[in-house]
Amino acid sequence: TGMGYPVTYDTRINVKQTMIDFEEIQQRLRSMPARRVLWVADTCHSGGAAEGMKIVEFSSRNIGVKKANNALSPEMAAATVNKDIAVLTASRADQTAIDESTTGHGLFTYFFTKALQKDGKRSIYRLYKEDLEEAVATTARSKYQHVQQPGFARSGQGDLITF
Repeated sequence: TGMGYPVTYDTRINVKQTMIDFEEIQQRLRSMPARRVLWVADTCHSGGAAEGMKIVEFSSRNIGVKKANNALSPEMAAATVNKDIAVLTASRADQTAIDESTTGHGLFTYFFTKALQKDGKRSIYRLYKEDLEEAVATTARSKYQHVQQPGFARSGQGDLITF
């Protein structure tokens, strides 16, 4: 399709039945009745799911909008009109994601599940900034000598999804 495939744990590159492409994910999001969607992708190259979305960065000095390095494709964004979507990715489109063998899942999922156990209601963007962005990158670099940068992208008001 040209949109790409996330590389999951059981993906066999030459066996199409073991893969789901981003176009199929797009179709499933389009048909979903939910208005708010949180998509968490802990796979190698998962940042490819997010080409073209915008991200809002907040700081003490200003608010800025920039194109995310790992935002939804224009096709995906068009398919999800009238939905608030947040996408958390374990890695950038050109990176692999660490499989944390001591925990039985990915490094990203390890920090994500720890973040979900904290008390208090907060936005998914705040969770990403406080608990994922630096922790995953630093641990990947220091423990595995690996570059893995998680990503955040959103469509609509996806960054405001709280839990």
